[in-house]
Amino acid sequence: MATMTQTPHSDDHLFEYLSHMMNKFDESEIVTTESDNKFIHKIAENNLGYLHVLYGGSSSSSLNSLRNFYIHRDYLEFMRSYSGASLFDNTFQIFGLRDNLKRSILLNDQNAISLKNRSGINVKSYLDVVDDFWLKVSCVSFFEKSYFIELSKDGDIRLVSESVFTEKFYSFSQWFKFICQFIDSSSYTNGCDISKGEALELEFESIVFNA
Repeated sequence: MATMTQTPHSDDHLFEYLSHMMNKFDESEIVTTESDNKFIHKIAENNLGYLHVLYGGSSSSSLNSLRNFYIHRDYLEFMRSYSGASLFDNTFQIFGLRDNLKRSILLNDQNAISLKNRSGINVKSYLDVVDDFWLKVSCVSFFEKSYFIELSKDGDIRLVSESVFTEKFYSFSQWFKFICQFIDSSSYTNGCDISKGEALELEFESIVFNA
């Protein structure tokens, strides 16, 4: 099972681990749309039933919405290449910067959960008046609780559940790799039996909040 380390700055490159994840699947299992969405490994009969989804990259104008943040390079590189992701059957979500939501089941029309909509505010105007604002950029959910990766204006990163949060020194790549390894090693997918979801939730909390 994956474990957290106490290294302030990780040398793990996000794209290296992402490539490692994707290389588990044959090219025939990956569908790439005109909007550059990538749907990986079909797991259900419905049109959107894929294990992993990487959404097409963010535009320069969308990335400008983050200009008031000191953004870690690994996170910014990810958002340039992919405007969000849905991994492990929606268990691990990275919010995106596209706002053009469509009521459609076509793969080409799909977008990640909007970072702006998830925050429920106009990020730029909020930053003008709130100094200690933390922006939710990602979420992992096993059973009852959701755990959010948050970025501060100063570039700090933390993982939060309700009013409990971790120390503020892990890189986005480190969180990404840890969460993916944790879910992957457990063979967990959304919709597993309740007891397994509860057990994973407890184990996850014991690692990240009691390390």
